[in-house]
Amino acid sequence: MGAQLYAMMGLSPRATRLKLPVPPHAALATLPSYHPIERPDGLIHLSIAENRLSLPLVAHALEQLPSPPQSVFSPDPSLPHPIPELAAQLSKLFSTHVSRFPTEPEGFSIYSGATTVLDVLAFALCEADDGVIATGPGYSGITRDVYAMASVHPIIAHCNDEDPVISIEALEAALASTTRRVPLVIVLSPDNPTGRLLSPQKISQLVEWAARKEVHIAFDEAYALSVHDPNATFSSVIDVLEGKLPPHVHIVWTMSKDFCLSGLRVGVLYTENEQLRKCGAVLSSASPVSLVTQWSVAQVLSQDKWLRSYLKENPLRLRRAYGQVATFLNGLNIPFCEAQAGFFVWIDMRKWIPAPTLEGELQLWKDLNAAGVVLTPGSQCYGEMFGFFRMCFAAVDEETLNLAFTRMARVLKTGAC
Repeated sequence: MGAQLYAMMGLSPRATRLKLPVPPHAALATLPSYHPIERPDGLIHLSIAENRLSLPLVAHALEQLPSPPQSVFSPDPSLPHPIPELAAQLSKLFSTHVSRFPTEPEGFSIYSGATTVLDVLAFALCEADDGVIATGPGYSGITRDVYAMASVHPIIAHCNDEDPVISIEALEAALASTTRRVPLVIVLSPDNPTGRLLSPQKISQLVEWAARKEVHIAFDEAYALSVHDPNATFSSVIDVLEGKLPPHVHIVWTMSKDFCLSGLRVGVLYTENEQLRKCGAVLSSASPVSLVTQWSVAQVLSQDKWLRSYLKENPLRLRRAYGQVATFLNGLNIPFCEAQAGFFVWIDMRKWIPAPTLEGELQLWKDLNAAGVVLTPGSQCYGEMFGFFRMCFAAVDEETLNLAFTRMARVLKTGAC
C-alpha cells in the first residue's frame, strides 16, 4: 500500500522528463555577485543577456506615470489580449521604428515573455516529438523553450563557429539529420550570440526556402532596436516582404531586450496567420500579461518625445560598452565576431583551452570562474567547436566591465596553451 500511495503521489511521466540539465553558467547565478563595497570578490556575470545600461532611462519613464485606472484591477473579461491601447502602441512602434511598413494592431498577441511565445509557437505548429530547427551557435535556452511544455525537440542547424552565418545548406543538413517531422524553423535576427544582422537577401532566401519546404519560419527580432553599429541597418522581415507576411512567417519580440524590462515579462508575437492568432488567444489565458503591466507599457510607448530620445541614447550606451569589449579583446589578440547589435560578443579562446574537448572548454570556464568572471561556454550555445564563449557586456557598468577584463587577463596571460 505504501509503494502504491507513493506511486500515486509521484510526478507524471511528462513532468519527470523535465529534469533538463542546468546550464553550468546558470548554476552560478545563486552565488554572490560582485558589489564594489559589499562583495568586492563576488562573481561578475558576463553571461546575462540583459541591458542594465539603459534600464534607468526606462525605469524613470515608468516612475513618472500616473497611478493606473481602477479598471485595470477589475477588468472586463471581454477585453482582448493585448488591450487595445497596447496593441495600438505596439503597431505604432513597429510601423515607425522597427519597419517602414504599417502593421495591423490585431496582428499582435502578447504572452508572459519571449520564452512563452516560443512555447506557444512550438505547441500551436508542432505535435509532441516533432522537431524545430534552430541555429548553432545560437540561443542557449531553446531546448527549454520548445521542449518543456510542447515536447518538441530542437534540431540544430550547425554553422561555422569561426564565422557563424545561417545558410540554406545548414538548414538542409539539419533536415537531413533527423527523422522527426519539422514544421518550424526559428531564426535569430539580429543573431544571438554573434550580434550580427541578417541581410535582406538572406532573409528573403530563408522565407523562400521555408515556403518550398512547407514549414513555418519565425524570426526572433528581440534586438531589433539595439543596433549599436552606426554603419549597420536592421532589416525586419516585414520590410523584406514589403509589409505583407505570408501565413508561414511570424515575428517574435519582447520588451525584455530593447527596453530592458525583463522583469515585466512581456513577449510579443506578430503574425497575419488568422488560425495562429485564434490559437494564441486561447493559449494566452494560461500565460497572460497583467493589465497593470499592459497599461504601463502602453503609456510609456505612447510618449513620442521620450521614445525618440531613448531610441537615440540606447544604441550610444551599447556602442560605448561594445567599444570597451573590442579594445580588450584586440589587446589580448582574442579573435571575435564583430557585433552590430545586441548585448554580446562571440569570442574564440581556443588557444587558451588545455585540449580541444568539452572538458578543455569547461576547464577554462572554471578557471575564469575562480578568477571571478562568468561567461557562457560555446557548448551551451550549441557550438560544434570547443573553446568559443559568449561574452555579454550590457548587464554591468563600465567600471565593473573593466574589472572583469582585468580578472580575465590574469587568467589568460598565464594560461595560453
